[in-house]
Amino acid sequence: MKYTAADGTEFTDQDIERWATEAEEGFPNGLNLMPRIAIDPNQFSRKDPKLLVSSFEDADKFPEIGQSVLLVQEHENEPNFVGIGKVHSINEKYELIYLEVDWSSFHDEKTHKRA
Repeated sequence: MKYTAADGTEFTDQDIERWATEAEEGFPNGLNLMPRIAIDPNQFSRKDPKLLVSSFEDADKFPEIGQSVLLVQEHENEPNFVGIGKVHSINEKYELIYLEVDWSSFHDEKTHKRA
């Protein structure tokens, strides 16, 4: 069966099945719908040391306050360490993103092993 979205995009039952499978098993080419933000795990906010600070240039897309994000501690010679965070606040003047971090979610991006 064919459907038409509000913006005029057409899709079929096969598209819906493929999207459901990708959502459950992972998207091709590592596509992730959450913003991906590179972090330095030692860059805490001076005003609130429970928050980690990152800059706009460290994000692959602009996040919204309250949005879940994928946090990445990048390594040159080793797999990246990734985890989940939430945007607490944004300082547009200084282009800073303040993040609540779920430290227990961090794992090796390739093997999924935790530290």
